[in-house]
Amino acid sequence: MKHLVTLIVGITLLLSMSVSAASAHLEGMAERLASQAEELAGRSYNGFSDRDRGNRADVEVLYLTQQFSAAASLFRRMLHDRRPDSELRDAVDILSDVARSSERFAFARREWDELQRTLDEIARELNMGRFRRDDEGARWNDNDSDSHMNGRMRWRGRVDNEVYVVVQRSNASIRMIAGSPVKNASSNFTAPLPRRALTVEVKKLKGRGSVEIIQQPSRDNDYTAIIQVKDNKGEAADYEFELSW
Repeated sequence: MKHLVTLIVGITLLLSMSVSAASAHLEGMAERLASQAEELAGRSYNGFSDRDRGNRADVEVLYLTQQFSAAASLFRRMLHDRRPDSELRDAVDILSDVARSSERFAFARREWDELQRTLDEIARELNMGRFRRDDEGARWNDNDSDSHMNGRMRWRGRVDNEVYVVVQRSNASIRMIAGSPVKNASSNFTAPLPRRALTVEVKKLKGRGSVEIIQQPSRDNDYTAIIQVKDNKGEAADYEFELSW
């Protein structure tokens, strides 16, 4: 009987130590996530404050990074307060939704990917199984070996002076370089731009100035294409082009 009691006590101590180690590991990852998010939010605000005038996309990026930073800090606090695992899983799910919404923008893609990797580690630690990002990747054909995919994107807008159209997946955002904000901008995709190195081609359909590709998708730029639309004739003019891959 004495040996049985000793064995039970020993097992209890081992389980307690294992739970404490796992909790410390999770807290470390939550701390890393909050620090990464805070650094990204600071970088976003500094870049925004350096501009004389930002466009709608610049403001959206600013708010998105601040929102994610606050949410990451809240998750860290929930973990510190020993909230139930079900609540922590919901929090990670919400954080991942916010991170995925960043895919609409070309800003800090490398940093966002690092944040998502940290979220994936936390999800595995919380036994969330196959995280939704994997399904998202399959839906978007993100596998680099998926070479059969091709498509087109048609963009139109009224441009004054110079803008960059930044294309990533199924989003075409506008980066103002000079002149007034673009008016009546719209884009239509037949398929998302794949997450793999490839060569895109552009065909100008309308406009008096130039439409040129200044950056091809690659691993270094997180598979982003950038198209320069430049009009130096004075006054704004309508432009339309088709990007194909």
